[in-house]
Amino acid sequence: MLEFASDGKEHSSKEAADYVVRRFGIPERDASARLSSGRTTYLKERVSWAISYLVAAGLLERTGRATFRITREGLSEAKLMPSDAGWRYLCKYESFRRFNPRCPQSTRSSGAEEASQEEQSAAPEEVIEQLIEMRNRELSDRLLQRVKELSPDAFERLIIKVISALGYGGGEDEMARQLGRPGDQGVDGEILEDPLGFDRVYLQAKRYGDEPVRASQVREFLGALSQKNAHKGVLITTSSFTEDARRAAEEDRQHKVVLLDGEDLVKIMTEHNIGVRAKSVYEIKDLDEDFFQDLE
Repeated sequence: MLEFASDGKEHSSKEAADYVVRRFGIPERDASARLSSGRTTYLKERVSWAISYLVAAGLLERTGRATFRITREGLSEAKLMPSDAGWRYLCKYESFRRFNPRCPQSTRSSGAEEASQEEQSAAPEEVIEQLIEMRNRELSDRLLQRVKELSPDAFERLIIKVISALGYGGGEDEMARQLGRPGDQGVDGEILEDPLGFDRVYLQAKRYGDEPVRASQVREFLGALSQKNAHKGVLITTSSFTEDARRAAEEDRQHKVVLLDGEDLVKIMTEHNIGVRAKSVYEIKDLDEDFFQDLE
């Protein structure tokens, strides 16, 4: 995959799959073989995971929904990586070790062998849980990227759905009337904390790229709370908060403020099935000893 992307251009997942077919002379019958679920082909699924692995290692970067580009580190690695390198080779990268729980946390050269031994000794259920954890991390990255690409109108509608899923706002129609967009294309307004409207919560949501929310912006938010005689607030960003920003919120004794960063946002979305859906469901069965005891 690094060989394919080493031209430095932006490529799509489809282009990568087509390249793999040409590069390895994969017959049409094999290239079109589908998973047992019938959802996609084995080829497309493996190419998708190869891209995700290399993104997690910092060797590729996502540039859109299904597009990517090689990084500077990737260009260097393309000259060194063995042609038969698998996922264990990427365990030398700290970001990939965080992404893949099957990697050993050691950076020693024997990491591949350690990973193999750990994998062999792990119980099947443990391996499945690790794979699900890795899959969820990959999903979170893609989901956050997709949220950042939303238009201001779409972002406002998303925030309304997220807040409604948490039980606030008095319903989506009510929030649509209450919320507006300030100059930074975020979301701004007051929402109901309970269906009867006994208390209100001031909400701001900022659609940022990688720029973190700083302490000065949190203090501005706290000032807005005071002006509105509000005691509770929720500040959401698609990026992150600096340590000083979090400290500014914690040290304020007059208001109760919840800070939700991009990681928190996509976690809530995933838990409430907002923008995601079940892809596959697997059932693990075990022996039912009670059944056989009842037969005796």
